[in-house]
Amino acid sequence: MDVNKTVEALVGEVRKGRSSVLKVSVGEYYGKTYVYCQLWNKTEQDAGPGEETHLGLTMRPDVLRELLPLFSKALEQTSAGGRK
Repeated sequence: MDVNKTVEALVGEVRKGRSSVLKVSVGEYYGKTYVYCQLWNKTEQDAGPGEETHLGLTMRPDVLRELLPLFSKALEQTSAGGRK
């Protein structure tokens, strides 16, 4: 583990298909707070944490704050109108 990175606090996870989940966590790197959204390989039957992939997003909280309205707008523009 990188000595400049603190242990991340898991916020939650969302299933993305049958074989993977997106895990959202918060942590620090070089004293700055970041939000992580990481893709993990994990089957529906897997009770363990799964296997971390190299795919994901890392961003500062201020960037996430600016992205949230854009995600909401994009969701509104989908054919589902924000519904599953």
